[in-house]
Amino acid sequence: MCINIWLIIRHLGKLDTYRFITHLKFFAQRVLQNKHYDDDADEDLLQTLKKKYAVAYNCARKIQTFVRKKYDYEISSTELLYLTVHIRRLVKNL
Repeated sequence: MCINIWLIIRHLGKLDTYRFITHLKFFAQRVLQNKHYDDDADEDLLQTLKKKYAVAYNCARKIQTFVRKKYDYEISSTELLYLTVHIRRLVKNL
């Protein structure tokens, strides 16, 4: 299962949704301007999130694949980590 528009609409008004939307706005700007988040990801943390929140991580990977194919933009490990965290926050109460 990956995030869909109905999930966001259902959670409108919740802080986690605003955080996710804000992250997506800045993420989209970076993609369109071909800029990258200049922070070194904690690879151990990313591996932990990958195992503990597999659904959210897999959704973030689908976004990564889509963005790579559509915009020829490689999402960094840090960006993947942040996407995973935001997606997890959205789907945790489903």
